[in-house]
Amino acid sequence: MENANNIKSKLLQVLLQQIDTQIETLNNAIASIHESKGNETKSSAGDKFETGRAMLHLEQDKLESQLSNAFGLKKKLNSLKSIAISGKIGVGSLIYTSKGIYFISIGIGKVLMDDSTYLVISTDSPIGKLLIGKSIGDFISFNGNEIEILDIG
Repeated sequence: MENANNIKSKLLQVLLQQIDTQIETLNNAIASIHESKGNETKSSAGDKFETGRAMLHLEQDKLESQLSNAFGLKKKLNSLKSIAISGKIGVGSLIYTSKGIYFISIGIGKVLMDDSTYLVISTDSPIGKLLIGKSIGDFISFNGNEIEILDIG
């Protein structure tokens, strides 16, 4: 089995790359809205012009909120690089269970890497809340399944 620190480093790289792609996509969408606003001309149908600008403004606000969230996720991921391994599950833990491998960081979901599937979850997720503070050999019950914690990295 590969060293847990190496796996976490690779996972962090994959997750940061996903977030960077999301940030780039959002920045491009915001730039496109700015361009659309600049290209729109006022016509004799003034209400239509104002409605169009208002809708563009709402879309821009939504995208800027998503962009702010993406930067927050990136900051959280970058902070995980310095978290030490402990005997109890916490943020930054790589958890091997009888039902899969979990990485507690941000709520992304399934990530396929090196022919393994990792469930990237946040501490706010239902299963994340159950796992926090647990140790090797502990069991949790989730969706009617008994899950054993086999190893923590």
